[in-house]
Amino acid sequence: MDNLISIVFIIFGATTLFGCVQNTNEKLSVKDCDATFVVSDRRKIYLFEHENNMTNFHLLKTFDNWSNKAAFFDCKRNIVVSPYGYKGVKRDKGGVTIFDLNNGKVKDYEISDGVNGQLGLYENGVLLSTMLIHTARIDKKSGYVPPRAIIDKKIVFESPERFPEEVVEDYKAGRLWKTFEYIHLFDLDRKKVVKSYAQNASYGGVFEGKLYAEFVIGAVGIMDLNNGFREKIIERKMTNNVNGVHLSMPGNSIGVFVDKDHYTISTHRSWDFASDRNRRISTKFKKNAIYKVENEKLIEWAVIPFENISYAVVVGKNIFVFSGNTKNVAKYDTSTNKLTKYHLSLPALEDEYRIDSVGYTENSFIFALSVGGTSKGLIFLTDKSFTKISPMYEVPMSNMSVTTNQDIQTTNYHAVN
Repeated sequence: MDNLISIVFIIFGATTLFGCVQNTNEKLSVKDCDATFVVSDRRKIYLFEHENNMTNFHLLKTFDNWSNKAAFFDCKRNIVVSPYGYKGVKRDKGGVTIFDLNNGKVKDYEISDGVNGQLGLYENGVLLSTMLIHTARIDKKSGYVPPRAIIDKKIVFESPERFPEEVVEDYKAGRLWKTFEYIHLFDLDRKKVVKSYAQNASYGGVFEGKLYAEFVIGAVGIMDLNNGFREKIIERKMTNNVNGVHLSMPGNSIGVFVDKDHYTISTHRSWDFASDRNRRISTKFKKNAIYKVENEKLIEWAVIPFENISYAVVVGKNIFVFSGNTKNVAKYDTSTNKLTKYHLSLPALEDEYRIDSVGYTENSFIFALSVGGTSKGLIFLTDKSFTKISPMYEVPMSNMSVTTNQDIQTTNYHAVN
């Protein structure tokens, strides 16, 4: 049974962030690696550290990097790692920027594919998703290939001039090709790509040497990081008939992993049937519900007691689900099947701030909100029981990400607005 809890927060005041901290050549060190967090958008990066009381926090340093993709702080090496999409005069150079806090030096390490984000730490490096589309002949020995990644046979035969002769000849012989973006393993000691996987991924997590991830929208699987072999967890199927389009999994949903288990969270915008583009409804799946994948099927486990679900994050065995304005939170304990609702009594905000990202440290949650189409951002912290809230921190940012020592992987697939 749902345990409904309404909590009124103690507001400690308001703080506004003005300007930037001056860069110096002096070594910067932190008191507690586990209390640090990074908030960044496409251009700006802020490194923070929170106090022992879990909610008060202070700025350590700021950085600038064009086309930043969710920077994170590597406390072991005392560096800030900023994957970036493209920059340079022609905006055609992607890669990783390293801000060395030991000596104040900054250096770019180029990756020709362009970087789309990070999928987690592995061995001595970070797994990077990329942007440049490649094609390759499908090797059945490499395992599962999502149908949406396979080049359509009809297109090849109807427009052979669009493809290399090798592709056309292979399709005549029954050999198929796929499109993909590489996942690169960027070694943080050697400062270079040391391994690449011919598989794109949107979000995921590394467990026991395997990447559990969404390969393309609606296709979730496992990839062995030792040999690249892939297995299917679940796949969204689309069926067309005279009535309209039917989906085997809800669209506009949020996917998360709890260890190796995959959960799908439907939202107020979810649908599984569309008679046309303007009429999308749910017929098989409830809105605002948590489903677990079991034997390639979605099994309902819980219903969220509020609408406007916009974000979800996993901490241990718990899935935390947030409304767009962060005022409503639900904690679902996957080990006990218990759902707890919280209400955040936030101070009145002048504009309609919406949630961008949520990160967490051992005892705190970090929230980043912004106003769409502006550079008006807010950062605040709560404790894990949502009984205290920090001062609001204003930043000239939008579409922010929050990364911590506990979790560096953030993507907009955690959010539905």
